[in-house]
Amino acid sequence: PKDYFPVESPIIRLNDYNKDFFAICREIIKERSTSQAGYELMLKTLVMRLIVFLLRDKNTLSTHHLTSALTAEEQEKQQIVNEIILYLEGHYIEDITLNSLAQEHFISPANLSRIFKEETGDSPINHLIKIRLNQAKALMETEKDITVKEISHLVGYEDALYFSKLFKKYYGQPPSSFLQKSS
Repeated sequence: PKDYFPVESPIIRLNDYNKDFFAICREIIKERSTSQAGYELMLKTLVMRLIVFLLRDKNTLSTHHLTSALTAEEQEKQQIVNEIILYLEGHYIEDITLNSLAQEHFISPANLSRIFKEETGDSPINHLIKIRLNQAKALMETEKDITVKEISHLVGYEDALYFSKLFKKYYGQPPSSFLQKSS
């Protein structure tokens, strides 16, 4: 289930996957320090591997998780939301609306919005905005000779002024100031 991890104790004792677990931890640290292209996706993948090792380890799991299995409907909702998030992460540059997103996933816009908000606490469009702004921020940190207008186009915004307003709202400073600090 969402926001639930099937462990009884805050202390985790890994027996079967101890070496693998800590090897991945070192890989996460290395990946984060190098910040190469696609590092965010790599970090998500590595953290997912850590979670799988925790779940596979016999001594980590509690017996309580057996009674908290998701219903078929809850599983379907999570699958829909996961598919939408993957779609948004892969297509954030494109012009995406709630209607186009709903059409892409064969669900009504109202239903999509309701399910997404139930599962994530946010609307699909706000999630898209966060993805775009995170990508913009990453570009500003890595690219030196780039303009705000170029960044806005690279993350899916045709209107650089609108992009600047959103960036300032989310990060508390305009992208031009952030660019100056990064360089």
